[in-house]
Amino acid sequence: MTEQKNINREIVAQKTPVSPKKRRSEEKTRYQAGDIIGGRFEVKEAHSGGMAEVYLGYDRLFRGLYAFKTIKLAHQHDETFRRMFEMEIGHWANIANHPHIVRCYEITVPNSDFPNWTADIPQFIRLEWVFGDKKKGTDLRGWLRDGLDIKQALLFAIHIVRGLIHAQSVVPNIVHRDLKPDNVLVTEDGIAKITDFGLADIFEGILETPPPTPSPTRRGEKNVVAFVSQKSGLTGTPPYAAPEQWRNEPLDSRTDMYALGCILYEMVTGKMLFEAKKQSDYETLHCTTGFKNIIPQPTTSALESIYHILTTCLAPVPDERYHDLQALQQALHLAFQSVAHQPPPAQPPIAKMSYGYYNNRGLTFSDLRRHAEAFADFDKAIELNPQAATAFFNIACHYGLQKDVSSALPYLRKALEIDSQKYCSMIMTDSDFDGIRHATEFKSLLAEFCGE
Repeated sequence: MTEQKNINREIVAQKTPVSPKKRRSEEKTRYQAGDIIGGRFEVKEAHSGGMAEVYLGYDRLFRGLYAFKTIKLAHQHDETFRRMFEMEIGHWANIANHPHIVRCYEITVPNSDFPNWTADIPQFIRLEWVFGDKKKGTDLRGWLRDGLDIKQALLFAIHIVRGLIHAQSVVPNIVHRDLKPDNVLVTEDGIAKITDFGLADIFEGILETPPPTPSPTRRGEKNVVAFVSQKSGLTGTPPYAAPEQWRNEPLDSRTDMYALGCILYEMVTGKMLFEAKKQSDYETLHCTTGFKNIIPQPTTSALESIYHILTTCLAPVPDERYHDLQALQQALHLAFQSVAHQPPPAQPPIAKMSYGYYNNRGLTFSDLRRHAEAFADFDKAIELNPQAATAFFNIACHYGLQKDVSSALPYLRKALEIDSQKYCSMIMTDSDFDGIRHATEFKSLLAEFCGE
């Protein structure tokens, strides 16, 4: 399935609204605004940054606005980058059903309704397009230009930690590794969502690249870029990287906690905790100088209300930070209640997923060869809709690729019982069944339902 030979596996269309990130690199991308990718995706905006290209536009298959992300052309044949991209998809698809995490739907796959989606088109992941405030833009950095009051800063921090707690509950021990204002999107109604899990759980540096020098853009705004340095072992963005990242030591949730401390300081003061021109200077500031030596005591009433949270999150040794994210969340809640004189707003409800969502995510896991997760999602789709022939058919495809005729036939029979006309046609052209077409049982099933 990773070769995407099959053009008939069924995707269930879903309608989901979703926000442009306006400040991106102006590097050349494969496609430009106005292009239609494979007759399916109408590109409205094209952006490039880090190791990826991101396209925002209208998906004719799902009839909605989405973000499509893929590896940059320069990296598409690099096996290490492809492994990182597939790992990102696997993590993100698992954890993304949460109001404070940008939704990741699935890998795009060829579909018979779009014959122009040919093999030379890169593999994309389809993501939620988050619509941000018209003036502030989509990500948190845009909100920092005008400064945040302490109440809003704490609320965004609470949103971020809620997303991290959810991620860890689904994928134990996952570490984002690159939390920064650019990787926190904010909706029109002020809901913060974590995005970009491209560096999550990646343990080895793969590039030897000098760090980017933060350069002023609009009204003192900074461009800060993640990089992976083989020389130092750092994977992340220098102004937000914890000491253990610089030392190439084991990471855990307290690493993200440190980055959140940097972000909280920036939200409250309007400036980065540390600014430097060279990677070595950042390393010294994070590992040797430290927060308490830069800010030995709070200098404003806003800082005073969160000073203990900052000193704990930004402790140079992980054991001196909060012991887990739940403890940090409790501290943030208490601080919010102290300044707002009311508890923070309740978390928005987690949306109930349809059988189509589970079917499509199952296809993604199948493409990633994560078989147990694929079957679990297909089973969930069937549980939600016992007449969901698409899920039965996709399980049969999965077994067909493995040439497991005895396992494929019961699911194929169920799909044919629900809609023989549709699936007889699909079986005839579906390459997933090429390895079992010769089997007597397969031929008998087709003769029973399709007259073949």
